[in-house]
Amino acid sequence: MARARILGGQRQQCGLRPPLVHVRKATFLGEEASSQQWFMSSWLENCYKLIHVISTYSFCEMFPQFRWRTQMRLFILKMLLAVSVLLSPIAASAQDSKPGLFVNLTTDDTWAAGKAIMFAHEKSLKSGHKTAIWMNVRAVYLADKKRPSHIHGLMAEKGTSIQDMLSAFMADGGVVIMCQACSAAAGLDEGDYIDGVQMGNFPLVESWLFDPNVKTLSW
Repeated sequence: MARARILGGQRQQCGLRPPLVHVRKATFLGEEASSQQWFMSSWLENCYKLIHVISTYSFCEMFPQFRWRTQMRLFILKMLLAVSVLLSPIAASAQDSKPGLFVNLTTDDTWAAGKAIMFAHEKSLKSGHKTAIWMNVRAVYLADKKRPSHIHGLMAEKGTSIQDMLSAFMADGGVVIMCQACSAAAGLDEGDYIDGVQMGNFPLVESWLFDPNVKTLSW
């Protein structure tokens, strides 16, 4: 019984103190966590719990002296942190693996264009997919700031025009690419277009069109 009380006292003394900074799953360094940040914070939190269990119930009996217990605890912590560093590229790769969308828009019909832009923005971009709209053939006219931008029936209640939709899409991180050859055929250049669009070239289009992690959808 005396030995049990002594061992019990040793185990109680070997417990780790609570961390000075509590790592929450919802936040990381005071900012809203991304998927990768949540993965890292959860990993570190589990590391702390594992160290606590090992130091309390195993190494206290194997290494009763405080000096040895501290050294072993630090060694385990270094090993777990090393593993977390090795796993972080895997988490980043998982985050980047979400497929993107390349919308090929060829018409200046505002019904079709409104549907294409709304899908690209509301369904794709806001769901975390990188998204680009390639405006070619007659679609280049939609971004000409000298022309009145039509307010399609779907957006009539909000008073949002096609150009307003394009601007909102770009403001949220979407990419709008203008076909260079089509622009020349229509007598338009980059100065004629609304702010934020990119004048296309083959390397830019190629980076989206032939990306194996990007899907193509045409209107």
